[in-house]
Amino acid sequence: CWPDVLDVARSVLVRFYDKDSGTLLGCGFIWKRGLVVTAAHLFEGMPDGTEVTVQFENDQRIAGHVIAKAPGAADVAIVRLQDATMTSRVAKISSCKPRNGEFIGCAAAAKHCQNLLTPVGTVVATNQQFVGVGKEVDALQFLQVGFQTLPGMSGAPVLNAFGEVVGMMEKRFEDYGLALHASFVDAVATRMLAGRDPVPSLGVVLKNPPTYPALGRDHLVVTDVSANGLGQQAGLQSGDHLVSVNAVHCSSVAAVRNALAESTAQNVCLVVSRAGKTINLVASI
Repeated sequence: CWPDVLDVARSVLVRFYDKDSGTLLGCGFIWKRGLVVTAAHLFEGMPDGTEVTVQFENDQRIAGHVIAKAPGAADVAIVRLQDATMTSRVAKISSCKPRNGEFIGCAAAAKHCQNLLTPVGTVVATNQQFVGVGKEVDALQFLQVGFQTLPGMSGAPVLNAFGEVVGMMEKRFEDYGLALHASFVDAVATRMLAGRDPVPSLGVVLKNPPTYPALGRDHLVVTDVSANGLGQQAGLQSGDHLVSVNAVHCSSVAAVRNALAESTAQNVCLVVSRAGKTINLVASI
């Protein structure tokens, strides 16, 4: 089935070029009719509204404009195409994350290759975190992929065996490629398009505690709560043990940020342990 899957990948893939120099900037994929998502670092230093050249599978090129970029490690951007009729096929975002060892494929351009690349490999890790990569406030979980990753592939779609997008290529780390989860990219882009914060923040300071045998797992401890933040709105207090965010167990700052970023709900549902009691809290995004 992989030839068919890679055909799907190529059909939703686009390539971005600098309008003036013709230099390949990277890749992206058709997210919605007339809109493409990609990695924001491709347009570093470019203001919103910058015009870029967008190339499709059939080599046809049209103009596009960068309309939104998420700062920091969120690294998602939206490009609006000048001609929406070019997006007859739209990527299908997977509702489930892939599992370790699952086969995945990608279609991408590379700076030093004439032809499109279509590597196939496996998922090495589903929620990889790297110490020292980015600041703590930018902590995120990555999809680590086991196939060749080259300069120019940033923003390219990663697909599962059903032809669904499960990730967006982000960077290379040693011998592996790192991708943002498709659910993360989709939710961040949806919020930006609506004029909201790309990644909601609880506005709290969290620290990793030692293991608590009575609780059965590690929990982050709230050490400070900012005024007027989502955490205060929900009722978080210093000393609370944060058990889950939107039903996702969170044992790291990266897990908290991903759970907040991937949620498309209007409310943030928190479960905390306070003085030995389990408490449910809710804040509106």
